[in-house]
Amino acid sequence: MGTTDSSIVDAARARPGLLFVVLLAGLLLVDLAAKLTGVGLGPIGGSLSVDRLGSNLWNGVVIGLVIGLAGIGLSMTYSILSFANFSHGDLVSVGAFSGWGVAFLIAGLGDIPVRALLTVRDAGNASPGDIGAHILTTPGAILVGLVAAFVVTALLAVALDRAFYKPMRDRDGISLLIASIGAALIVRYLLQFGYGSDRRGVTASVDASNLAFDPLG
Repeated sequence: MGTTDSSIVDAARARPGLLFVVLLAGLLLVDLAAKLTGVGLGPIGGSLSVDRLGSNLWNGVVIGLVIGLAGIGLSMTYSILSFANFSHGDLVSVGAFSGWGVAFLIAGLGDIPVRALLTVRDAGNASPGDIGAHILTTPGAILVGLVAAFVVTALLAVALDRAFYKPMRDRDGISLLIASIGAALIVRYLLQFGYGSDRRGVTASVDASNLAFDPLG
């Protein structure tokens, strides 16, 4: 037993950062358990419903997957071309907006103007959430939008490479990095010009208990 205790102490001294993470994780688990049971222990605990916990977990997984996907693309670009592409995040945004625009066009075509659908904007009394597609009700629209996001982003990435990066391929990494910042600003402000800078929801609200399944909307 003494040997085990000694090894734990030695490991904690050798890696204090890991010890801090373990202690913090334990504290968070205690706080979560206290919230779920409705117990208040000073700054720890409070009230948290299981439904709210599930919603938070789902949102965290979705946001984490988006950030992870962007990180994979950025690391692949760096490993292949040996420079940090600062426009990568803006390319991800292009894929998101173009994909949702095509999904909206398929799911909401009819009374809503095409321009409002493609630019993911309000139209009359219909908000993007009212217009919006959803994977449960309009899976066909979402899948076509996903393919459109791939195609549009790939074409834009190739265009930026031909216009900015290919002529500078023999330069050092700093020159390419500065060029990617300029490309990022161009893409970013073109996005704002076309789609605006307002934050809004894009998915339609769905009552799963009364779900009418329609592949295209």
